[in-house]
Amino acid sequence: MERATHFGDPAGRFTNQVSDETVIDVLRRNGIVVNFQDKWKEFNIRKRAGKQLIMGGIEVNINPRTKYFDICMINSSYPRVIVNGVPEIRSEKPKHDAYSHYRSSFEYLSLGLDDFSGVRSRPYDKSNQNRKQRELKEE
Repeated sequence: MERATHFGDPAGRFTNQVSDETVIDVLRRNGIVVNFQDKWKEFNIRKRAGKQLIMGGIEVNINPRTKYFDICMINSSYPRVIVNGVPEIRSEKPKHDAYSHYRSSFEYLSLGLDDFSGVRSRPYDKSNQNRKQRELKEE
């Protein structure tokens, strides 16, 4: 059985005050490999990795979640201020809003894929009941 890999936010190391455990503790306890590095906290490193992945071409399954992901990526933006009636961007970091979480997740994934040495394949719908049948036919 394949083990899932989480490419995630280094903030997942911090202990939750209610449960007295970290997000990473919960993921690992459930058999999920956690891949992160402290340098990933730097936004410009994440931004560059995400841009490189997009420019290199990326394929995703089409489903309601990926459609929302697409909406989030399109709507991610930087704070703007109006100066003499003209909007200007005065920040090196994007807005932290409803869209930013999907964008940040994509950035962490982009960084993780740079270091990931596992077998890569075209994306497929893992929830599809007929997947195993298709795989057997391909062999």
